Amino acid sequence: MPFGEGSGMCIGQYFAMTEPKVFYLHSIQVLPLILASIPPVPDFAPGIDPKIKIWYRNMQQLTMVIQKTLHLFPPVAFVVRAALEDITFKDIMISKCINMRIPIPILQQHYDLWGPDAHKFNPKRFAHGIVGACKTPQAYMSFGVGSCFYAGQHFAMTELKVILSLILSKFCFSLSPAYQHSPTLRLVIVPEHGVTLRVRTA
Repeated sequence: MPFGEGSGMCIGQYFAMTEPKVFYLHSIQVLPLILASIPPVPDFAPGIDPKIKIWYRNMQQLTMVIQKTLHLFPPVAFVVRAALEDITFKDIMISKCINMRIPIPILQQHYDLWGPDAHKFNPKRFAHGIVGACKTPQAYMSFGVGSCFYAGQHFAMTELKVILSLILSKFCFSLSPAYQHSPTLRLVIVPEHGVTLRVRTA
């Protein structure tokens, strides 16, 4: 794996669980709006504890919000690939040692792949997972792509769900009127002016 590819993937996935948490906190205020979109909770066994059903439903909501947040605000702006030999891709000749950059935010919001509402924050899109959210699931590249796919994505998602669950169990959030929506690219994609939130105890 070329250094640029590996380092970009590792940096991106580290920051996916750290710096962009502010985007997740921005997003979780819409949780009440997506209740109707959640699939019915399955009966895992007769007489299942109602608390388990509620927990299962809440985890579905949180997963959808996280996936949609990563869809709109991927932590890394580009996936870099290097041609190890001369290749022809359709009618394009790519010479050896040429570096190619795939712009993740553009690909993840392309109308042909995601539909006319690609830019809207609509977690319902992920009610049936990534496969049901896009015409080409490979276009969802928040955890890398191909041989550089982030192996620890399930651990990272679990870690994030635990952290957000602990926060949401104690606090409620809403956007402050002072918030200015301006995602910007630095080392990773971050809110240029931060995210100003109103916080109250749950």
